[in-house]
Order: sequence, then structure tokens, then C-alpha cells
Amino acid sequence: MGFWNNDHELSAEFSRIWEQYIPMKGATEYTETELLRAANRIIYDWYNNGWGVNNKTAELEFLQEHGLFERISPDDMASMNGDAFEEYMDTELASIVEVILEAEEADSLTPLDGDPLEELGLSSAEWDSITRGYEEEEDDEDYFDMDQDLYEDDEDYDD
Repeated sequence: MGFWNNDHELSAEFSRIWEQYIPMKGATEYTETELLRAANRIIYDWYNNGWGVNNKTAELEFLQEHGLFERISPDDMASMNGDAFEEYMDTELASIVEVILEAEEADSLTPLDGDPLEELGLSSAEWDSITRGYEEEEDDEDYFDMDQDLYEDDEDYDD
């Protein structure tokens, strides 16, 4: 049972929160929902890049500053196997979803004041270099579309 398989007891709430608050690009409107976005960036990097190709330490620090992911370091994250990582992330994601649900119920979501990671001392250029690659699925799709365009007129190219 877990978020990865979409069968966690909070999966429906996770999906609703994601659709309601997480933009396609850029920071969210609220601190609590930015926590979910930061956690998802870590998950995405771990599963798609093996943790470490893109530096997600800033996201981890952001989450830890808000009382989450306290029991883990970047080195711990890198050494986890798939099952341990998934179990850990399910626990942390459930905590974030519960924080958001409580804030929604109390009508007390905290508006972000600018970029949530500025307080970590990162410039826009540093943040861009750290987060490059997050939109990889979209970039990969564009790359493969471009690649196919290169071969469309090639008689030897077979779809």
C-alpha cells in the first residue's frame, strides 16, 4: 500500500491537493503545498535519476526546516533501496498531506512570500542550475518529437 501504487489511504486527497494547488511550473501559492512539491521533486529525482544527478539538497533542507524529513540526510537518501525509499516517502508524504488537510480545515494555508528557497540563500541562477532537469518528462518528449522530425523524410526510417 502506498502513494506510488495510488492505494495509500490518503491517495485521493494527495491527487486532489496536487490538482488544486500545484502549478505546472514554478512555486505554489502556499508554504504547505510547496512542501508537497519539494517532496515530489525529490521522489522524481530518486526514481528517474538515481538521486544525485540533480542536486535536491535544497529541497531536502526546505522540508527539514518545516519539520519534515528530519531523520534523513542526502547520503542516507542515496543509499536507500527501492522498498526502503518508497516506505520512507509514503510516511513523509502522508505527513505533508495531513499538514495540508489540517491547514485547509482551519482555513490557514500560509501564503508564500516570494521564492520559498530564497531563505536558503540561493540566487535565481543557483536555483535554476539546481532544478534544471525537473521538467525532464516534458523535455524528453520534445527531444523525441524533434528526433522523429529529423527522420521523417528518411526513406529508411521506419516508425
